[in-house]
Amino acid sequence: MRASATRIVPALLSLALAACGGPNVIATAENTQYNPSLKVDLKTSTRLANGEYYRDLVAGTGAAVSNGQLLGVHYTGWLSNGTQFDSNAGGAAFAFVLGGGQVIAGWDLGFDGAHVGGLRQLIIPPGLAYGQTGRNPIPGNAVLVFNVQIDSAKTVTVENTQFSSSLMVDLASFTKLANGEYYLDSPAGSGAAISPGQTLITHYTGWLADGTKFDSNVGAAAFSFVLGAGKVIGGWDQGFVGAHVGGTRQLLIPPELGYGVAGSGPIPPAAVLVFRVQIDGAY
Repeated sequence: MRASATRIVPALLSLALAACGGPNVIATAENTQYNPSLKVDLKTSTRLANGEYYRDLVAGTGAAVSNGQLLGVHYTGWLSNGTQFDSNAGGAAFAFVLGGGQVIAGWDLGFDGAHVGGLRQLIIPPGLAYGQTGRNPIPGNAVLVFNVQIDSAKTVTVENTQFSSSLMVDLASFTKLANGEYYLDSPAGSGAAISPGQTLITHYTGWLADGTKFDSNVGAAAFSFVLGAGKVIGGWDQGFVGAHVGGTRQLLIPPELGYGVAGSGPIPPAAVLVFRVQIDGAY
């Protein structure tokens, strides 16, 4: 009996700690106590399937926001005890691509149904924020409360992108394709016209719109691909209409024909890409 008792007591102690919100309890929005100053009201908030809650303190009257858009926001963040840990109120707007993984998951997933001009309160469990370990000054296992003013939301296009002057992009001199991509032949090739299904032999350089070079094979071996075969980004597969061997084509590629909302490696989410492609041959 004594051996059994030594096993039961620690178990009872664990249950007691759990009931009190002790260290073995994973915090949720529901089992967290909030400082009254935060005005958190779960009953009037909407619960998402991921355990996050939101409430529109002010309903926006602008356009609905959607994944892949560039949002400009002002926000304040608090711990559940009312301690403010971050804010850009009174400063420049914070911009991020919704769904692009640039922010904590509770932000990427928490603006469902929100509209520009709105003020949304987010109540984010640790699994969608900084987890069990936390990140200074946010402790581990912390439920976070944010009030987020949605100032703007725009879908990134070639037209509304600012290009570094080093890229010498003049949209007026480019041709726009139906897919939203732009191209300019400078110089135009004097060789045979290329067509889908051909293997293109190229040298190229790629930049972000701010002038950052992210890839190039200039001075190295040529890059070959079958045009239209889906082996390259859509902006390449669709961007060589009317091109000729020997020409250099500049491509301005919107995110949906590049690396999309998620981005890839050095390419950030929702990035417009600029390429200069020398077409060395086609067969």
